[in-house]
Amino acid sequence: MLQIRLKFFKPHLIMKLILLCHFVIVSFGTNSCFSQQNSSKSSHNEKPIFKDDKNYINQQLEEAVRLAELNDNNSLKVALDAYERAKRIKDNNLIGKSENIIGNIYWYSGDYSIASEFYFRALKNFEKTNNRQNIAECYRNIGWIYLGQKNFDKAEEYMIRSSRTYKNLNLQHQYMVSLDDLGNLYLTKGDYKKALYCCELSIELAKKTNDNNSLGTTYGTSGYIYLKLKEYDKSEEFYNKSLDFLIKYSARGYNTCLVNIGLANINFHKKNYSKALIHVNDAIEIAKKGNYNSELAEAYLLSSQIHKELNKFDKAYEMSVLYSSTKDSLHELNNRDYIKELENKNKLEQDRLHIQNLEQKGKLDKSNLEREQTFKVFLIVIIVLIFIFGIFLVRSIVIKKRANKSLSEAYTIIEEKNKDISDSIDYAKHIQHARLPLIENLKNGFSDVFVYYVPRDIVSGDFYWYDKRPDGSIYFVCADCTGHGIPGAFMSMMGIDGFNYAILERAIYNSGDILTHVNRFIKDSLNQEHESTKSKDGMDAAIISLNPEKTELTYSGANRPMYLIRDEELIEFKPNKLSIGGNHLSEYQFSSEKIATSKGDCIYLFSDGYADQFGGENGKKFMTKQLKELLLSIHKKPMTEQEKLIQSTFEKWKINQAQVDDVLVVGIKI
Repeated sequence: MLQIRLKFFKPHLIMKLILLCHFVIVSFGTNSCFSQQNSSKSSHNEKPIFKDDKNYINQQLEEAVRLAELNDNNSLKVALDAYERAKRIKDNNLIGKSENIIGNIYWYSGDYSIASEFYFRALKNFEKTNNRQNIAECYRNIGWIYLGQKNFDKAEEYMIRSSRTYKNLNLQHQYMVSLDDLGNLYLTKGDYKKALYCCELSIELAKKTNDNNSLGTTYGTSGYIYLKLKEYDKSEEFYNKSLDFLIKYSARGYNTCLVNIGLANINFHKKNYSKALIHVNDAIEIAKKGNYNSELAEAYLLSSQIHKELNKFDKAYEMSVLYSSTKDSLHELNNRDYIKELENKNKLEQDRLHIQNLEQKGKLDKSNLEREQTFKVFLIVIIVLIFIFGIFLVRSIVIKKRANKSLSEAYTIIEEKNKDISDSIDYAKHIQHARLPLIENLKNGFSDVFVYYVPRDIVSGDFYWYDKRPDGSIYFVCADCTGHGIPGAFMSMMGIDGFNYAILERAIYNSGDILTHVNRFIKDSLNQEHESTKSKDGMDAAIISLNPEKTELTYSGANRPMYLIRDEELIEFKPNKLSIGGNHLSEYQFSSEKIATSKGDCIYLFSDGYADQFGGENGKKFMTKQLKELLLSIHKKPMTEQEKLIQSTFEKWKINQAQVDDVLVVGIKI
């Protein structure tokens, strides 16, 4: 069980932000595995909810897990669709289950940052329903996140929490798996003594529960640990025990392949080359059948080394060539252009039909000519003139048909490209919305709140971020990234990662220090300190934090102010005149300001999109002054009514003008 999980630490081809990159690539014509799935997209106007939606959502999640096990990238699309359905029916268990599976998919892809965000979300939803088994699973997943980041202390803390919960619930199999997790931790850390202790506990439990498959796997893990310790006799003893159980109780699969590679290594070190060759040949056979390319490459390399020691240099060379080709094949991609192939077939069919039409027309003309030969001489002249005219007419029609055909083909191509681009950006919007906080969560933290969020394009460069800490303190961010559309969306995803990392991972709680850390995060992520880098992208942001009693508020701003309305008076709090990222210094320290709050205070955070919108009778900007007057006139109303008034005012002002920027206005009543 230990070695199965360790396999996932191997480098993966999918890099961070690959999903948004995928949508841009599709717009230039590259095929996407996601486009081969159902073309249905989640939207606000989607089909109505059926009575059996919970069953359907569970089926979707099972399918997502199955696809993930097959390394099929469609798994994320299916899981996200299930996630949206679960949120619509407000089932916390299903929401948490969806978030946990989405986290697993990102984890397998090596994107620990997004995975951790979904794991923590899932944990919160399971805590609402006191689902202890799933809480333990979240602890386990978070432990693996920390293990992937080499944060061994945190990994151990969460894995021990998971193990204890499973043990208290008397879930024997899960408890045994949690022991394996701890064994992985200690094995990765190099603490082989503790790793062996976990193996011993797991073996003891597997014996009690007659779990022979797990017993064979854990014996193999023990053999691997002793191999690391170079105790070859003990390693061979445990590997042989493992092989006995695996052959008797399991198919000749992945673990059997690993055990044979381990035994081949031991005998190679003992210089028992003939026995080593038997095991490595067995490993090659199993790896070929199971399509375990990584293990096949490892076995070929070991076989080459064994044959070299046996002075069989031809065979050693053959194995080294197979090793090289197998290793290279891991990175091959199949890029057949099926759309182009179909277009070519369609064009050939059209050409064939066109030729048939011309042949039929020629036969008809010939038949008419023969009949007209019986007419009188004066009619022959007329026929000749008509025939000549017909030639010119046919020629004109053919030329026109060719032109229309070319235009039709070009239009079809453009239409398909536009549909691909539109579908891709729509799906990008789906993912971006999944990363924004739920309005229901905001209402759990604030007594009254609204978020007016209108992207200029389908996806947005504006975003908001929220978290409520275990001690009751609340953090809220309103940010405006450079650009809008897809470039702005890229920056917004990076900004969300920055705040996640600063607050959730690094546990930085001072608002000014948070902005300082995010500034360094953006500049480091975009290599903006390097002379050759031309990136000047960044963001303006305002962050507030409320203490648990909500009697004091801390504000920090990077080019974005905060308005507080109290007793009919609007108080503006000025930000630091510096953006996050861009050309500014990475070590700049943002300031923070503490403000005593009173019940009924209204706090407003916003991007510059609302005030910069052109409109009105003279086509001028709305301006900050009008925004202040609007907020003063409506601040006593409930936040839901304020949002409607802000929306109607914006639409009336804009009239027929195009929206110039993303718009984000947030109102919070203390």
